[in-house]
Amino acid sequence: MIDRNAAAAKVMAEHQVEVNDLFAAISPRLAELQNPNDCHFNGEGNTFLGQTVAAFLEPRLGKRFDLSARVSDINPDAK
Repeated sequence: MIDRNAAAAKVMAEHQVEVNDLFAAISPRLAELQNPNDCHFNGEGNTFLGQTVAAFLEPRLGKRFDLSARVSDINPDAK
């Protein structure tokens, strides 16, 4: 796994693609965040990964817009 990650990181660097290395992020906490004898993560692990992805993406997304609106505000004929 680590060899594959290193190979992938090299290819991404050559093509100037940003990488969010979730393996490196979660590895120090595997015993806590991964189900025992399983390749899947527990709820806390899934939350950690989601937060890690969100923290990586948020500064790259640009301006946020509040798109909350009632349909009737957009189309008065809507029910």
